[in-house]
Amino acid sequence: MSDQNFAHLYGLLCDVIREAQKTGDISPRLTPETLAKLFISSIQGGYVLARIGDDDNIHQEIAGSLYELLDL
Repeated sequence: MSDQNFAHLYGLLCDVIREAQKTGDISPRLTPETLAKLFISSIQGGYVLARIGDDDNIHQEIAGSLYELLDL
């Protein structure tokens, strides 16, 4: 992912999280910037784990863990 693409994705994700916090769908305990970094790093880490392992469900496991962590 290029720096420009990452910055664009990061900005969009921050906007979505900020809006979800305003509506009460996501807790405001963490900043949108922190949550965006957490989401992106979890997804990217999932790609790495999927390449080195044989777990086809790694992204579902990561998403489920994030939901639990964030009380969603």
